[in-house]
Amino acid sequence: MARRKAKKATAAYLERVALWYLSRYPGSIARVTQALNKRVRRSVTELDSDPVVGAANVAAVIAKLQAANLLDDARFARSRIRTMRARGKSARAIAATLRRQGIAAHVTEQALLEVDEHGHCELAAAIEMVRRKRLGWHRSSDEERALYRSKDLGKLARAGFSYAVAQQALVSETARPQR
Repeated sequence: MARRKAKKATAAYLERVALWYLSRYPGSIARVTQALNKRVRRSVTELDSDPVVGAANVAAVIAKLQAANLLDDARFARSRIRTMRARGKSARAIAATLRRQGIAAHVTEQALLEVDEHGHCELAAAIEMVRRKRLGWHRSSDEERALYRSKDLGKLARAGFSYAVAQQALVSETARPQR
């Protein structure tokens, strides 16, 4: 399939691209900026557009989307944190993922504090990982649990959980399957 011809990176075109991107994907400011800059680069290389004008158009579109409350890194971070906590991710793993997605460290820390209001979310996430990965109480027999205890602790540690939280998650009564 032939690639589409590049379009001139006007503010109206970049705004349409940004809205299309946000309708398909959850977006942080960094991700949307990256998508828009890609279009500007294509316009510069294929149509000999002015890169300074393209960069100014990107900045204007980002500012407009922020003013319209369509782009908000804090809201994006809270949403991603809730999703990752439900999947059993540790605070360290969440912070690393959000850092890769262009969210500032202070925004991530604040969002983690807001989402983890009671402070028990790290243990709940570890228990969820124990359940999903079939560790600890989810192994078939007591001998197997004892044999794999250090491996289970290692798996939780590599996922970013502290030793105390990992140990607590493996012996927690709430991690026991209902029989």
